[in-house]
Amino acid sequence: MCDPWFYGTAFDNGWKLISKTEFPLERFRDITHIFFSHEHPDHFSPPTLKKIDHNYRKNIVILYQKTIDQKIKNYCKNLGFKKFIELRSNHFYKIDDKLIINCTQYTYGDSYILFKTPDLKILNINDCVFDSIEKVRILENQFGKIDILFTQFGYANKIGRRNEPQKRLKESEEKLNRIKLQYEYLRPDYIIPFASFIYFCHQENYYMNDGMNKINTVHEFIQTNLQSKPIIMYPNDVWEIGCEFNSINSINKYEVDYLKIEKKKLIQSKKVGLQTLFINSKLFVNRLWKKNPQYRMISRLKNASIFLIDYGESFILNGYNGLSRKTIEYSSCDIALSSEALNFVFLFEWGAETLNVNARFEIPMNGNYYNFQFLGNLSALNNRGDRWYLSMGNAYNYIKSGIIQDIKIFVDFL
Repeated sequence: MCDPWFYGTAFDNGWKLISKTEFPLERFRDITHIFFSHEHPDHFSPPTLKKIDHNYRKNIVILYQKTIDQKIKNYCKNLGFKKFIELRSNHFYKIDDKLIINCTQYTYGDSYILFKTPDLKILNINDCVFDSIEKVRILENQFGKIDILFTQFGYANKIGRRNEPQKRLKESEEKLNRIKLQYEYLRPDYIIPFASFIYFCHQENYYMNDGMNKINTVHEFIQTNLQSKPIIMYPNDVWEIGCEFNSINSINKYEVDYLKIEKKKLIQSKKVGLQTLFINSKLFVNRLWKKNPQYRMISRLKNASIFLIDYGESFILNGYNGLSRKTIEYSSCDIALSSEALNFVFLFEWGAETLNVNARFEIPMNGNYYNFQFLGNLSALNNRGDRWYLSMGNAYNYIKSGIIQDIKIFVDFL
């Protein structure tokens, strides 16, 4: 089994599953291994794991990439799973006489995995971004021709402002072209679109659904443009590889579920007290200080202007002092969001990364979102067990300029 997420929301109440899971918990008695591609809650779901009966857990082996922080390993051990195998990147592991696997680490803590039998090569690229010839050739050189490709088909992060649906439509078109590119170099006989059967379920991000690819569009694109056969699977579907499969029947079920979304109640935010935000902001910057000693040289210079929507007020988040009031026009703030969403960023090292995925924020026209994202990405780096190292020469240049304009300088460390 790969990446089970069966229940509830993900990403701080930002995502929900489009369709209800049809996997009775009793069926875990037949599961021998669970593979997690990465730590994101739509792939590694603690609520799902906790619902597995302990008697079933003690017979299940967990497969996960070898990481610095060991958080997933320790969590699974505490839940009483049979064994935890840390997978070295791009190494083959024998599961049984007929199956070997190869998990390869990718960017942002993600990974992709090959399942190889004597007759088949099945590649699951999860959330890994293979959107260029250079990147896809990595897979081609590594594995050659693939028989079955599992790939996502929708965007999974903030795209454009609320009034910019054309950007989301363009992003969805890019996802289809990405599938085509992967097909051209991996030449799979079958393509199974997956990992995008979600919708943005909060009052603060529901507009993000306006440009999402629906599965009927993906099916038609593959049929029309590629020589690979699309297999569209609905929860509880079973397909015997090589046999005919009725994808239209599955698509029709999804169409019913898409219509139900329009009638579902959106999740609302809960207002967080300012004193709580002030305290938690200080804890947030103190963590950055503690885990990134060289960050101290520039922390006092790093400011992000924040507009709290539910308070109608503006604030400054300083890399040393934390959050404080300051009057700034909305249009000039770097980010606008609810107090609940901001508090989540302060509370958890993965909070800012979650925010970028759940899109529960706005970017005012004249602000510089990278000012806020710098602090958040640094926290995300620490969440993976890493630290930020800055040479003295770079530190001098940074202090001299007062700001890093291009966040890519930092993202290179992720």
